[in-house]
Amino acid sequence: MQRNKKIEIFASSDTEIVEMAALFFALDKYYAHVQLSFLVSDINTFGDSRLWQRIEEYKSKDNLNIVVYDMVNFVEFEPIPFESESRMMGLIAKFYYLYLQKWWLKTRSFRVRFFSIIRFFKNIIKVCGLYKSTYEFHLARFKLEPCSIALLPDNVVGPIWPPLTKACKKLNIPVMVFPFTICNQEEAVQTLRNNETVWFKNNPAISRYFPKWRYQHGDIDILRVPFPHIVAHSLLNVVPSDPWHYLSGESDVIAVDSPATYQYFLRSGIAESEMQVTGSLLQDQMAQIKKNKSAKSAEILSQLNLDPEKPIFLIGGCPNQFGSSTVYCEFDEMIEVSNALREALHPLVTNFNILVRPHPNFFEFGELLACDFIRVTDKPTYELIPLSACYLAFASATIRWALFSSVPVINYDIFNYNFSEYKNRSGIAEVNTLDGITAQIRQIITDEHHLKKMSEDMADLANHWGVVGGKNIEKITSTIDRLSSQ
Repeated sequence: MQRNKKIEIFASSDTEIVEMAALFFALDKYYAHVQLSFLVSDINTFGDSRLWQRIEEYKSKDNLNIVVYDMVNFVEFEPIPFESESRMMGLIAKFYYLYLQKWWLKTRSFRVRFFSIIRFFKNIIKVCGLYKSTYEFHLARFKLEPCSIALLPDNVVGPIWPPLTKACKKLNIPVMVFPFTICNQEEAVQTLRNNETVWFKNNPAISRYFPKWRYQHGDIDILRVPFPHIVAHSLLNVVPSDPWHYLSGESDVIAVDSPATYQYFLRSGIAESEMQVTGSLLQDQMAQIKKNKSAKSAEILSQLNLDPEKPIFLIGGCPNQFGSSTVYCEFDEMIEVSNALREALHPLVTNFNILVRPHPNFFEFGELLACDFIRVTDKPTYELIPLSACYLAFASATIRWALFSSVPVINYDIFNYNFSEYKNRSGIAEVNTLDGITAQIRQIITDEHHLKKMSEDMADLANHWGVVGGKNIEKITSTIDRLSSQ
């Protein structure tokens, strides 16, 4: 019998929606009212036809309740009413004409300085208005359509999750976070270090008085977000204990998928009392797929017209980080990466079916890599990993699924982020150059037992990197019931 509660599940990107949709489909069997709310907040998401096709497929399943909230047009791309803006600008103008006009505008440099100050304050007002409007939007919606609990994929700083969790807390709605990825403060630093908008020197000097938002080490001196967003978090009173961690926002429980993830987050500063090991629903599905590996592999390979007798060598998604905050890469563009990889992987053709499952944020990688011996598939990565003999990943959080499934991994840190999550792990070969990839391919070819040995070394990892037994849904619903009844 279904529980008479309303569960609202949130996602805001294509990478988040895979795990949150799995949660959505499972919980719909246990609760009378389950809604998946997709919050669209950038123009790239609006233009992602594959994402919208996936959402339409989700909607078509049993007429489930999926709602897309256009946060761009509702908040960001519409004029934001904020009464203090006109009042503040009026006071500035009055002060300017009465006291500064005669001498402040004598030189061009003073004029530039003055108007830059005006733009600076207008930007702060605009950003604060964005956060305030987002908070009021969620508050009004929850009052109109109350829910028993909100389930989030993370709780990172920015205009999406902090205003939402504040609205939940205002109305005593519990918040449960299901981390869709595994990372710590290190990833935020590495991905932001070359982003000029958060360089300390490009933000006002007053930023120094917000030390928890600033990171300094060697030649790196950056803020977690541009200064106007720091002001917005402070005024809305949603400053987390550690802005650099994507889970440090306010929540009642963080549902982690394994003891390994629990220990990882514990070392990164998340309190023991905030977490609970529940396993994940994708782990239940992966375990079932692995039990039927032969049949499932044959089905996929048949659809792609490939030899069912050959094992699968799976290439994971590589996001396009060129032109953004990269550390270092031996290539200059993705077409160079694909050409080099294609040549390096060619020796595997005789013994393997080579499949690539591109990253949702850069599906074009599959088109660049595709050739007569590399096939592109849009099957979910979590379905493909348990069927594979080896997984070539690019510093991806999906590596934890391979560890759970005892599938050997070549982790190609192509942009040299040097993340620590999977260092010195059994079954993982760490490389950061094409020569490293070539060496690993050579070892696979020359030693036919190499991958088998790696997989055997990983045999004891499933219990550490997941919760086995196929009953994770019971742990999750038990926690939801406890929180929503308090």
